[in-house]
Amino acid sequence: MESTNKKNLKGFTLIELIIVIAIIAILSAFFVSSLTAPNTTRNARVEASLNQIPKAAELLKNRDSSYQSLSCSSAQPGVKPLCDDIIKNSIDGTFKIATSSDGTAYCAVAKVYSKTGADEWLCISSNAGYETTASTTIINDCKAANCTKCVCK
Repeated sequence: MESTNKKNLKGFTLIELIIVIAIIAILSAFFVSSLTAPNTTRNARVEASLNQIPKAAELLKNRDSSYQSLSCSSAQPGVKPLCDDIIKNSIDGTFKIATSSDGTAYCAVAKVYSKTGADEWLCISSNAGYETTASTTIINDCKAANCTKCVCK
């Protein structure tokens, strides 16, 4: 005769199943948060480098009496490493720095990762400072070197 004692039954208890599900949920939360962390870090690097552009621009203006030499393609000390870092960490290397034709103004925009999925740009200009924007007008003004119109704030 076979024993029907509950101690001899094989299987998982409800508590064991709940514990396993809780562990899986915790591990998946860590995994999901680790997927977004690199983009946040990249945005912070772009923002930090972009915020250094005005300092480099002012040094060049003091030396040359204009912003004309502010360029990523130039071998300007202090500018090239900032540009390289921004290009490396922005979306698809989307970064533009421009000066007005008379050299009295500059602007720069970089495309960054957005939590919402919409285009998001970081913008800085000699006219108004720094801002996060989705404004196509501001972005196009800077890309077209209309720095007097590229008012970020």
